[in-house]
Amino acid sequence: MDISGRAVYFPANSGASGTTLQVWEVERDTGERIDSEPLASFNIASNGEWGPVRLDPQAYYEFHLLRPGRADHHFYRQPLIRDSRFVRLNTSPAGSEIENNTQVSDDHAALVISRDMEWWGDRGADNDILEISTTSALWGDQPAVDIITPAIGSGRIGIHVHDDQATPALTTGDPLPYFPDQPFQWGVDVYMPASTPVDGSISVVSAPRGDTDNPQRLNVPNWASSSHRISLIFNDYVQD
Repeated sequence: MDISGRAVYFPANSGASGTTLQVWEVERDTGERIDSEPLASFNIASNGEWGPVRLDPQAYYEFHLLRPGRADHHFYRQPLIRDSRFVRLNTSPAGSEIENNTQVSDDHAALVISRDMEWWGDRGADNDILEISTTSALWGDQPAVDIITPAIGSGRIGIHVHDDQATPALTTGDPLPYFPDQPFQWGVDVYMPASTPVDGSISVVSAPRGDTDNPQRLNVPNWASSSHRISLIFNDYVQD
């Protein structure tokens, strides 16, 4: 299948000019790159357009946006199952409020988890389940924690997840500052240990509307947030 799209700055929707997008095939269980060279590489101009690149609908991929002088941005999503010219990669411009309010360090990872359907936390049995766990040879493993709570409500699409400044190296599940006050966004304090080079993986498992018979899972390397950002995009439909 042929895939193309745009790499843009959120929320202005302007092209991420001056960046470079690499596409890598990765192991589904770890997010580790399979080959030593990317499948494709695209220089992003002012229109933000990239592609096309031919992908396997059964495989998993990393879309790696290199942002000169800034942290790299890694995008992971469930396998694309048909041709598309509309794969959008949202990144933040330098100095943005999102970037300024993301707590970073050499020792923990920072995620943004999204899908084109609201996450529900106040609908009882229909609530979504979204569990995050981490393995790390250096720092030890972190057990799975469900980050969907009643406080999230039913109108959030993008969830920012990182270790907060108040309780370092500790998962509280508390809302992060800033993000809950933004339209369609939320933030949760979760400690996901990281290192350079990576020494483990972060596993994110979604049970849409509480349907544990059809979990959706993405596994990604535990990139350190000081030099890397990670975005995970889940489908808004059940996919085996």
